[in-house]
Amino acid sequence: MLNIRDDSQQGYLKFVKEGQKEINILRYLTGIDSPSNHTIARVRIWPVRGGNVISMPMAGSWITRLKDLDAHVWSVAGQLFEAVDFMHRHGVAHLDLKPPNIIIPVKGGRLSIIDFNRSVRVSGVEEMFGGVVGTVGYLAPEVAANRGLYSAIRADLWSCGKTLEELCLLCRPCKDCDTLLKIALELMSDDPEQRPMMADILKKLEHCKSDDDAGSDYLRCVFDAVGDHLINCSEQILCGASASERILGY
Repeated sequence: MLNIRDDSQQGYLKFVKEGQKEINILRYLTGIDSPSNHTIARVRIWPVRGGNVISMPMAGSWITRLKDLDAHVWSVAGQLFEAVDFMHRHGVAHLDLKPPNIIIPVKGGRLSIIDFNRSVRVSGVEEMFGGVVGTVGYLAPEVAANRGLYSAIRADLWSCGKTLEELCLLCRPCKDCDTLLKIALELMSDDPEQRPMMADILKKLEHCKSDDDAGSDYLRCVFDAVGDHLINCSEQILCGASASERILGY
């Protein structure tokens, strides 16, 4: 990948060998017009001898390099859940989710997913794949074990949880991070069948409402430490931006 900088624009050029799936997947995803689509935008692709060149803008830095992370962690997590859910609903498993492939402007903004060179099209969560695909440290246990077939979508869930855990550990302790760390642990379950789908996590987050009557921001629900149930609780103060801003994500 070549980093291009000049007075008018900043971006990257990436050469993709002929026959690789990345070009088709990128064209497919970027062709879907949806506010939930966090695939890197304003991508241009043109054929060259032996393959294709992808031109993409510099849309930020690694998700873990975000400044003032404490104020943004809830909104960033919400965007990450939305991004992964969008890919899965449209039949794509990324298979290399990690901080370098999840980028965002360092002062906050819209999150983008990049680098689809290991991605696959899937017919559903039960479609199985084999082989070790991804990056060491972000591989689901069943992928790293290389002992049989696995669900690519459920493997993505584990990698998303690992990234979320890493993000939360960079924050100061607060209610937001406690809640998100519980979600991360659910996603990183050793049993792939026990990992919650992104759509289910997003539905849970919809129950989180702001209560501004007293002039403060509150989260009206937290995640059960075991995983699948919501605990309705009394007003609990949060850190950072307002709950409504965090739920919207951007």
